Amino acid sequence: MIVLFYGIVLGSCVLLVREAWHRLLATNLPTSPGSFRSWCVRGLGFSVLCWFVGNLGIFRGIPPLLPDLVGLAGVSGLGRVFRLTAPGMAVIGSFWAAITLGWLLAWVWVHSGNRSEVFAVGGICSLVSVPLAGLVVYAGGLLAAGFAGIVWLWPVLFYTLDVVPGRPARPAYSRAIAKLKFGKYTEAEWEVIRQLEQYEDDFDGWMLLADLYATRFGDLDGATQVISDLITQPNLTRMQVSVAMHRLADWHLRLREDPEAARTILAQLSQRCPGGYIERMAQLRMEQLPVDSEELRERKVHKPIRLPALSEDFDPSAAEESTLDDGGAAVRANRCVEKLTRDPNDTAAREEFARLLAEQLGKVDAAIEQLELLLAMPEQPLKKQAEWLGLLAAWQLRYKGNRSAAKALLKRLIAEFPESSRAFAAQRRLNLEEMEERMELAKTRHHEPLSG
Repeated sequence: MIVLFYGIVLGSCVLLVREAWHRLLATNLPTSPGSFRSWCVRGLGFSVLCWFVGNLGIFRGIPPLLPDLVGLAGVSGLGRVFRLTAPGMAVIGSFWAAITLGWLLAWVWVHSGNRSEVFAVGGICSLVSVPLAGLVVYAGGLLAAGFAGIVWLWPVLFYTLDVVPGRPARPAYSRAIAKLKFGKYTEAEWEVIRQLEQYEDDFDGWMLLADLYATRFGDLDGATQVISDLITQPNLTRMQVSVAMHRLADWHLRLREDPEAARTILAQLSQRCPGGYIERMAQLRMEQLPVDSEELRERKVHKPIRLPALSEDFDPSAAEESTLDDGGAAVRANRCVEKLTRDPNDTAAREEFARLLAEQLGKVDAAIEQLELLLAMPEQPLKKQAEWLGLLAAWQLRYKGNRSAAKALLKRLIAEFPESSRAFAAQRRLNLEEMEERMELAKTRHHEPLSG
């Protein structure tokens, strides 16, 4: 029975500290003391284990800590050891609990924003609890100091936590999301609205409602109205405003194929959040938007990937068949010009423009000028530079029949990018050119008239 009694005392100390610990975690303090389980094992568990093992007398030259246990042979009297050490375990638990409560109280005082109020509440509680703690020490002696600490610090800590702001409750949208997964969109809408009636400033809830209107009900105007009302709330951060407006721009692009509306929304965001990262991101995205709906649809169409060939790029007979009529090629070329007018460093637009000029519109000299501009741009990828040199050589052979210019470009490609696949193809083409030149020279000599 005595072991059970002291076990209950030790367990009560642990439960008291655990309750105080979790009440502290439920507050709105900026930091937390960490894991209670880890603190309990490292602090109380290790101390109790050392007390018990130290009284077993199993270490040579080190007698048990309790005099009544001297002479027991190792663990032969384990039951007696346990009975005699149980009061010590309870005492250790009381000191551990008192120290932990004091540490938690200090944590609250350090991390709370209203230290004066915490100090005042703690002082008033101490007027009652300190005399009671003194009676415990008077009745039990110094071994009861741990219990006295609990009597003093327990009410002080709990009344102090009452003046610390609690963690605000959060809305739960799990039921709404579950109904969305089952296609019950109207019921999901009412679940979201029910939560927003209680937490009307919740950003995530309003975004979920707007997404529901836009993507499930097809009501983009309703989603736009929700976002417009949301971004006027005074407690919203700049980043939340940015997220909401970028999402609205996405919906206009994806659901209505309306780049102009998306550009207007991003321009409003740029004006609302000037001079920072949000404005820069909005401006960058505006520059990347398609000019109109037709260009947006073209971007969505799957385009074949150009794979580098090892021989065909420099073969005059390997010209690609036109997939566009002259009118379509001219329209695409004009769009490239518009992009280059907005951003002369748009390498993708300039390369497409050059290909259209050479391969679709027959303006090879203008196309060569565009590729030379690309090669003159600083910090371009080496792979693209090799590709552009290969294109120049191919166009010289294919469209202009200028073998000397093509050979010079091939030699430049080999010298500047010797390890690239284009260099191997260029070397093959050079070897072929030299072989053809030798054959032509031999034919010329064979047909020359014999003198004398």
